[in-house]
Amino acid sequence: MSTQSLQNGNFSESTEAENRLIELAKYNSESISNDDITKHMPDVPLTEITTIINKCLKNGTFDLFKTKDNLL
Repeated sequence: MSTQSLQNGNFSESTEAENRLIELAKYNSESISNDDITKHMPDVPLTEITTIINKCLKNGTFDLFKTKDNLL
């Protein structure tokens, strides 16, 4: 959750964005790319997406793998 979301009282917006990203990952269980995320969530700022991804990595919701040219 971004600090800006907390400061603005937009806790539910951040939670909604987090849920949308998790649902996208569930739907595309093999992997999701940055393009997938930006197409699915064009209204969410990149800084917030980054914060959500880091939170999901920290709590074990997401795993990050590097292949030849991509992060999965």
